[in-house]
Amino acid sequence: MLDELESTRVYTYPGRDMKISIQNKMDLTPYGINCVLTKDTHLEDLGVEALIRKGSSNAFLGTPTFFILEDVRYTVKKALGEGSYGVTYHVVDEEDRPFALKVLLDAIKTPKDAQLLIKECVIQILMADASKDEAKGPYVPRVYEVAYNATTKQGFLRSELMRGNLDSLLVDRVPKDISKILPDAIVQITKMLEFFGKTLQFSHRDLKGDNIMYIKNERGHRVFKLIDFGMSCLTWNGLTIRGGDYFSDTSTCFKPSRDIMQFLYSLTLNPDALEPAFLSEIQDILVATIAAHDCKMGDTCAKNGLTNWRSSYNFLNRDNLSFPKGAPKNVRHTMRALRTKLKTKKHKKT
Repeated sequence: MLDELESTRVYTYPGRDMKISIQNKMDLTPYGINCVLTKDTHLEDLGVEALIRKGSSNAFLGTPTFFILEDVRYTVKKALGEGSYGVTYHVVDEEDRPFALKVLLDAIKTPKDAQLLIKECVIQILMADASKDEAKGPYVPRVYEVAYNATTKQGFLRSELMRGNLDSLLVDRVPKDISKILPDAIVQITKMLEFFGKTLQFSHRDLKGDNIMYIKNERGHRVFKLIDFGMSCLTWNGLTIRGGDYFSDTSTCFKPSRDIMQFLYSLTLNPDALEPAFLSEIQDILVATIAAHDCKMGDTCAKNGLTNWRSSYNFLNRDNLSFPKGAPKNVRHTMRALRTKLKTKKHKKT
């Protein structure tokens, strides 16, 4: 008999049966969130009182040089970057172990502010748990803890340190080099999206280069991971969790193939960065795949090219849009074939 806290489900992915243990309950207290997650949990009922770990920094002196989370000191090595949601730092603990620590820019003053932070963290925690036993898993950085400062109203998130994001990896590279890196990245991304689509009915809804991170494994190969789930949506044990408030509660949570199409679409917005053969392949995938009730790519919507829609939020996330031929595995097969083609072309030249 299965333990009451865990159930084993069988998924076919990709071309094989896999057994994934999905917990029926998850205690979030070790992460600093006072909640036991079940299918009946209402995360909307949680407020700042659910953030039970204390955090602070010496930022009042200027640029922070250290943070303290639950009496553990984390020394700042460098700032990694600033987004709309917060500033992320490379920090080390007292044993010199590295972590990423995000400090939220906006104060957590209301229950809704706390809920947005909690939901995004819970989404990442569930994704890490579901994919932890995969060959290159987990497919997202591990979350270690969330903390809160009741005086400054700041939130803190400590997680696994990444090497960099895909955008930073590609910047200043010539199109030929970019077209070597992207096929492998897309192959990995489609595997992740297919996995999470089957196990958690997950949609990222903001998939672009700076939301795809990477590390180097022991063999020196890049392993890509997804981040930034402030707009994401998933369903766990029948419980639907929506990050952020960009999308309404009535919008479609899971739409197969939306994320990979959004990412490919983002690549076409900088066509000069790609080799013509690679750009053409991406455009062909988009034109053949994206359809809507009021238009089809390749017809009236695409007369002036793919860049008619400068915002992938306004276009690719529309509920009347579908992707009948855009399954991640189809894109993965196309990228593998393109990767082989580009390698063959290189060998012929040499």
